Amino acid sequence: MTTRGLRARSKDEKAAIAEQLREYIWPVLEAGRCLPIIDKVYEYTDAAQAHARMEGGDHIGKIVLRVA
Repeated sequence: MTTRGLRARSKDEKAAIAEQLREYIWPVLEAGRCLPIIDKVYEYTDAAQAHARMEGGDHIGKIVLRVA
């Protein structure tokens, strides 16, 4: 399968992709075997620091703002 977008694909192709997602991908996600890497969590009041970290480009993983 190529990496072209879904818009140009037929309904049959889209249905086949959706079925493969249900069969192979969702079980992995539901089991918690594919989790994001979190670099650092900031309070929302520290958003400027989070942006500075992101712009620095030396992080690996997600930079998260805690809002609750």
